[in-house]
Amino acid sequence: MALNDSCMRLRSLASMKNLLILTVLLLSQVGELLAGDPSIMPGQPYPNSALHWPKASYDTPPKLISGNAPLYPISQARFGNSGFAVVAFTVGQDGRTHDILVVRATYSYFGSHTILAVRNWKFEPARKNGQPVPMRVNLTMPFKYPGRPLPRGESTIR
Repeated sequence: MALNDSCMRLRSLASMKNLLILTVLLLSQVGELLAGDPSIMPGQPYPNSALHWPKASYDTPPKLISGNAPLYPISQARFGNSGFAVVAFTVGQDGRTHDILVVRATYSYFGSHTILAVRNWKFEPARKNGQPVPMRVNLTMPFKYPGRPLPRGESTIR
């Protein structure tokens, strides 16, 4: 009996070790997943410089104060898929995002993950004559898997 128990413990330890190695490999791959720009990591702060505002009826465009890039959907990471989501939202006079909806996405989770990120973004609102004004925008959020091309998309914001 003692020999059998020892063998079972060794098998259990070996399978735990393999699971740990697999987890570390998976996490290292996920850590390399990019939301479009190689300098933008999923879940990390999204840089204001990555947003390009269209010419519109404002004096000063909105400025992203805080907000993280969307997390890469694990189901798409598993298959190494790249894609994008186009979401429309309003940057309100309060600097918060409102009325967020998916316009188009190459995979539904790219859209839902983008919404989850954008709903927590905070902006300095656009201004006209010194007063904050709401602004409706479309954002294309690319999800690029390392070594895989992005499908044809649109400009970042319009």
